[in-house]
Amino acid sequence: MCDKESPRENNLLANPHVLIKGKSHVCEACGKEFSRKSSLDYHLLTHTKEKPHTCEMCNKKFSRKSNLKQHLLTHTNEKPYSCKVCGKRFFQKIHLKQHLLTHTWDKPLVCKVCGKGFSHETDVKLHLLTHASDKPHICDICGKKFFHNYMLQKHLINHTKEKPHVCDVCGKGFRQKNNLMQHLLTHTKEKPHMCEVCGKGFSQKSNLKAHLFSHEREVAPECDETSSVEGN
Repeated sequence: MCDKESPRENNLLANPHVLIKGKSHVCEACGKEFSRKSSLDYHLLTHTKEKPHTCEMCNKKFSRKSNLKQHLLTHTNEKPYSCKVCGKRFFQKIHLKQHLLTHTWDKPLVCKVCGKGFSHETDVKLHLLTHASDKPHICDICGKKFFHNYMLQKHLINHTKEKPHVCDVCGKGFRQKNNLMQHLLTHTKEKPHMCEVCGKGFSQKSNLKAHLFSHEREVAPECDETSSVEGN
């Protein structure tokens, strides 16, 4: 056997933080793999916390040039990404993707006036009344007006403090049946509402919506990461 070091071995000696498996560049700190050395170099900045790219307008620093470019849009007020459903505009594409979920979460029926989504046709019809000007149903207690008697009856429960819907497991009462159904998920540990960004599950849709804000400042990763199977 020849004892002479191969170019591959020399590369490992010169770059101890990089392990090469075929065409894959692997981060020794966390094991994440990349198809290009430049992508690995960008990734390593997340471990060193180094931020070499600085905004000349506010001096805010970024680890990646692409993040800086996205940030600069906040100074110019340029919003290149537009929602085709309601027209709302966004600085970053990931913000648009998160917004689009508000139109598509198990809500195939969309209001033609404002773009709000609904699960049932009856809900759409009730919602359309909110775009009308006539509110014939009035609360005798506070004077609030409603488009539909159903909405008035639902509102009156807030004044009576009545909680007719009771959980059979713990006895907690709720004013509305849909609130009880959401509460029951806390006992079954069922999490039907999934985050499409990271896959985390939630028992309540409101918790999922709140969670999505944690992704608000994230930028979608480059499409050059490969699995260990692809690298072999």
